[in-house]
Amino acid sequence: MDPLPTAAIIGAGSSGIAAAKALYERGVPFACFEASDRVGGNWVFGNRNGMSAAYRQLHINTSRDRMEYSDYPMPKSYPDYPHHSHVAEYFDAYVDHFGLRDAIRLQTRVQRASRRADGVWELTLADGSVESFDALLVANGHHRDPRWPEPPFPGQDAFSGRQMHAHAYRDIVLAAMRRRYVASERHTIQVDFDEYLRALGAERRAGARRARERGFRLPVAARAADAYDEMA
Repeated sequence: MDPLPTAAIIGAGSSGIAAAKALYERGVPFACFEASDRVGGNWVFGNRNGMSAAYRQLHINTSRDRMEYSDYPMPKSYPDYPHHSHVAEYFDAYVDHFGLRDAIRLQTRVQRASRRADGVWELTLADGSVESFDALLVANGHHRDPRWPEPPFPGQDAFSGRQMHAHAYRDIVLAAMRRRYVASERHTIQVDFDEYLRALGAERRAGARRARERGFRLPVAARAADAYDEMA
């Protein structure tokens, strides 16, 4: 019997750990590479890998029962819309429940992946070492890299106030904000901005979902919230 192919997974977030479980259950030899010191990816607030977009007040915008893995339910003690700390805790528990932790190589960043002529994948790690695998699963997430609208919104280059991407938002540190405009095709960041900034007395200049109505269209690849704020 021919040996099973080896596989590499880049990223130990929600998709990476699910892929790890699938390979583990089928006996496929694999290694999962994670740049951070823990699993959870985007849901780890203040993640040491520097790629998480989570902010302190973040709650998932889909319900607990819809988000959970089908073979590992979320605890019923969690709220209907769990906080990011619950989600990160849940992913940690998932890894331990299915015995995946030993196959996850934390604090191991993949710098480059290239495919040889024979189909084998070569992964160059941050320390300069190179490892080879028959298959590669990329699960490093689409929220890791903040994308600005291309082309920029009209007038963006002439705007004198502070411009901040939602990826950089972490907490209600914008207490001095009095007027702001949020341009987005996503709902979550708008809801949180409205709730918390209104409590601070900020003036709501325009709704996030009004971006399309004003003729602004964000490229499909850049549909992360882009926040523009004017500081007092």
